[in-house]
Amino acid sequence: MSIDLGQFETGTEGEWLELLHPVTGEVIRDEDDAPMRIELVGKDSDEYRKAQRAITARRLKSRSRSKSFDADSLEHEAIDLLVACTKGWEGIALDGDDLEFNKANCRKVYAKYLWIKEQVDEFVDDRGNFMQG
Repeated sequence: MSIDLGQFETGTEGEWLELLHPVTGEVIRDEDDAPMRIELVGKDSDEYRKAQRAITARRLKSRSRSKSFDADSLEHEAIDLLVACTKGWEGIALDGDDLEFNKANCRKVYAKYLWIKEQVDEFVDDRGNFMQG
């Protein structure tokens, strides 16, 4: 009997990651008990794959110009991938004001708050978060 590969498809819609406190491991909630959360697509998504191809193209182009990679450029590329996978967020504020979701703010958050970047990276990498059914 054959096994239908369709049962292993990952969704194309975003899934929500509820952020965990970096020390206690508990879901971070506001005074109304709403979680701080980020909507993400996984590494099988078109968004991730498009960003990965752009990174590969940049690497190939820079290789032809004899430029080498450094740790800063690799970290920037990793953040680029996560930004591409981020569809939105809820409950995130900075300096007392709600932080508008946009790609620039997303990049800033992932670069400054490494514990958030780590949780996002793990979530995006886990296909189980995006499997249907």
